[in-house]
Amino acid sequence: MDLATGLGVGAVIGVVVGSAFGSVVGGLILMLFGRAMTRLPNIGYLNSYGVSFLATVLYFVAYLGIASAVGPMELMKVGFAGIAGLSLVLLTVSYGVVAQQLWKTSFGNAVKGTLIMPVSVALLMGAGAGFVFSR
Repeated sequence: MDLATGLGVGAVIGVVVGSAFGSVVGGLILMLFGRAMTRLPNIGYLNSYGVSFLATVLYFVAYLGIASAVGPMELMKVGFAGIAGLSLVLLTVSYGVVAQQLWKTSFGNAVKGTLIMPVSVALLMGAGAGFVFSR
């Protein structure tokens, strides 16, 4: 196995394992926020965990697909705001699509119930960028 293949396999394993552990908390957040925002009775912890896990994996697959299609260096040329905007759109769509299927609701309700995740990621990216660029 060459270095690039090894790095790719390692990245996939890292995404899956990281998503599995991160979704423990993400599922709880989605369950509470989703119930409060949509009033859907079928939102439970297990399907919210599934939404968090699958949407995160879907986001990384889509992001890596875009990065490999246009090239990482070309993607960097759009700047931090462009990457943050792309991430916000990809996260919103991936969480919305997965929640629509697992929560058995409309896409609009799914986006409304999962909006906390893309918004929190955008805020964390902004805070991280502010910290890095303030030095």
